[in-house]
Amino acid sequence: MRHRPVCLTRLAVLTSLISALGALGHADTPPLASGVWRIGSEPLRWEAGRGFAGAISSIRFRGREFLDDADHGRELQGAVQFGWGECLNPTLAGASRDRAGSSTSQLLSIRAGPASYRASTRMAFWNPPGSPCTLGPGARSVSLNRSGVSALIYSQDMTPGYQGHPNAVLDQIAIRTPRALPPASAEALTGYMPPDFDTFILYDRQTGRFGQDSALVSQAGERGQPLILSTADGRSAMGVVALSTATEPRYAGFHSAAVAKWSLVYHETDPFTAGVHRYACVWIIGTRREVQDTMADIVRRLAARTTGEEVLLAALAGVTLIVGGGLLVALELRRRRRPLTPL
Repeated sequence: MRHRPVCLTRLAVLTSLISALGALGHADTPPLASGVWRIGSEPLRWEAGRGFAGAISSIRFRGREFLDDADHGRELQGAVQFGWGECLNPTLAGASRDRAGSSTSQLLSIRAGPASYRASTRMAFWNPPGSPCTLGPGARSVSLNRSGVSALIYSQDMTPGYQGHPNAVLDQIAIRTPRALPPASAEALTGYMPPDFDTFILYDRQTGRFGQDSALVSQAGERGQPLILSTADGRSAMGVVALSTATEPRYAGFHSAAVAKWSLVYHETDPFTAGVHRYACVWIIGTRREVQDTMADIVRRLAARTTGEEVLLAALAGVTLIVGGGLLVALELRRRRRPLTPL
């Protein structure tokens, strides 16, 4: 067996101690907002911690923590990338160099009700102006933003109990920009979780079956199917389903020794026009089985609603065709009854 040098061991112990003390101090800091939602007869406790500009930093259910808040790029939050990776990357919770308890992002409003949470935030750029940044895998550059805070405003409205499911939370998201910007990849909602959420499960909407995707554990990637992250024993899980589908939703997954991640991503191919860009999704919590059952029911209802809308549109198109055709016939008969116009 190889032994670590004593100096490194002491350094590791000291680092762990400092980290623990920092976490303790952070835990003692009152949150910006907090609440308790009922999942059946059980409480779900959430917090928007101080220093994260409105991002949800803690979700505790059945005695365990579902989120990781080790830095300002984690939590339950949103972000946008404009084609240059992290080099032009507005982020809800703050910037990469923000210290605990503070955020470069600017919280504009926050409101917590008995069964709701609303917040609006001007997003910070992830990297300070002119600082080194990551363009993509193996590619480095310098951040392109000229200020620490972007012009983008991220707003969200969370409500538990979607479609009668106590463990399903509707999250309506709006990203506002005052001017047109290049095409964007909008991470409408992302959940960073402890690393023991190491089982990635996809829901095949065509077959109605759930299947494990071990490839996402070893390599970050995107899929076209709703995603669940679960502990290996299935006792704790969180999943996400997109409701807005004007742009094809993508479900991203990532895992490392430090953190696990799910993300709902929209790759907008058209310019990110001035105005409000709206996204909606449902995140689901519980055991793996509970999350799967709720997800399957929500997807079935979405499919039924979509089919109903398609039938209605087809019927309206048919009525339009019939009415239009009848009008053309009437006009033709009227034309034939008129005297011929001289040349």
